[in-house]
Amino acid sequence: MNSVQATANTSIGNPPSDINQDWLALLLPTQANDDLSILIYHETNGFRHSSINVGIDMINEFGDDLGWTVSDSQNSSVFNSVNLKNTDVVVWLNTSGNDLRTGAEQDAFENFIQNGGGFVGVHPITDTYRDTSCPSYNNLVGEIAQTSTNHTSNNFNATMTVLTSRHTVDHLVDTWNEMKSIITGNSIEDIYLMVTLIC
Repeated sequence: MNSVQATANTSIGNPPSDINQDWLALLLPTQANDDLSILIYHETNGFRHSSINVGIDMINEFGDDLGWTVSDSQNSSVFNSVNLKNTDVVVWLNTSGNDLRTGAEQDAFENFIQNGGGFVGVHPITDTYRDTSCPSYNNLVGEIAQTSTNHTSNNFNATMTVLTSRHTVDHLVDTWNEMKSIITGNSIEDIYLMVTLIC
């Protein structure tokens, strides 16, 4: 058996007890907030997931329901101090590859995070900057997908166990089994483990 560990920025597992509750809703505010500005960033320099447009539509629906301002871009020029000054949360939606942002754009995003800006990473965030050319991003997500192999070709029966109580995993049961395709990675030092996966 191999043990694959999920980091603090990774939420995996069964749906919440209310099957109508969406995963992103667990991470973002649950009340209307006319001042909340969400930027969806979905640039790829590698595999491009066909689900990106579905994700954009879903977040826009949340925005319509909760009074958020939602914008999206696959152009890294959105990472500048003027634009990020008016942004509360950046959702990295299905990004992949390396060399997505310039040095100035990386600095602007790092300053955004250091000043309390929000970050939500949606699969496959660990496949972005796999070459470690952006250490601040790698440290933010807590793991780097292995270069070979980084993804199982088949589903495996996996036992998942919650290790601690945090808002990102409190909706999960303590232990459960699922058939999953597993993405393996290399952990960054000083991560806070919340879920282990044994397959």
